[in-house]
Amino acid sequence: MKILFLCRENCRVSKLAYKHLLKFKGTLVTKIESDERGKAILSDKLFPVDYILCFRYPKILAEHNLSQGYVMEGAINFHPAPPRYRGSGAINHALYNGDKSFGVTAHLMNKGIDSGHIVGLREWPIDPTYDVSTLLKVAEAELLELFKEITTELYHEYNQSLEDQAEVGDKLFERQTRYRVQKVFFEGSPHYIEEINKMSHIDPNIDEKELRKIIHATWIPDSKHNPYINVHGYKFVLKSDRPE
Repeated sequence: MKILFLCRENCRVSKLAYKHLLKFKGTLVTKIESDERGKAILSDKLFPVDYILCFRYPKILAEHNLSQGYVMEGAINFHPAPPRYRGSGAINHALYNGDKSFGVTAHLMNKGIDSGHIVGLREWPIDPTYDVSTLLKVAEAELLELFKEITTELYHEYNQSLEDQAEVGDKLFERQTRYRVQKVFFEGSPHYIEEINKMSHIDPNIDEKELRKIIHATWIPDSKHNPYINVHGYKFVLKSDRPE
């Protein structure tokens, strides 16, 4: 089995996900890392593969890289958010909106942003003490467990399909409807990181309640998206160790 594994650079859980794939005997895994957003430019020399697996990968794949000539079995994205949040900044939106629960999703990839059929979902309550950092850590751990579950199942299914293909006559790519989570779909339009930049901007006339919401939803140690205010051409960024 050939896997193209696309993940986030300098990401602890991405490294653990890659380590998990290396446990599969007879599997060739090609890893590509990035920490920059934008369009992914993937060489045709990387293809064909049986699977593309995207794990916290920040780039958007070209539509032709997802076609049958490139991906023989399927392409799955592991999205660190529940289906109601497509795109970026889900944790920030969830905390700002006062959501009671959060989740992570696995879905088949298509030309849209987080819009393919959902094949895996894990959800849990948001503890009132969670901030951006703590909810992110929980989401990363849950996403890794979801990745392990689905890839292990696909590995065994793939090897079984090699044995049965002569009789069954189809490929796993054509049978993946059985993996879909029934009656669960992505909602709304994709969110973009620019929305978090806008959320972080504090109006000088803001009331205390709204200020606390913004800090709770955007502050994280050493983040470039921390709350900020512009005064007479100067930008002041909230840098305290732990704002209260």
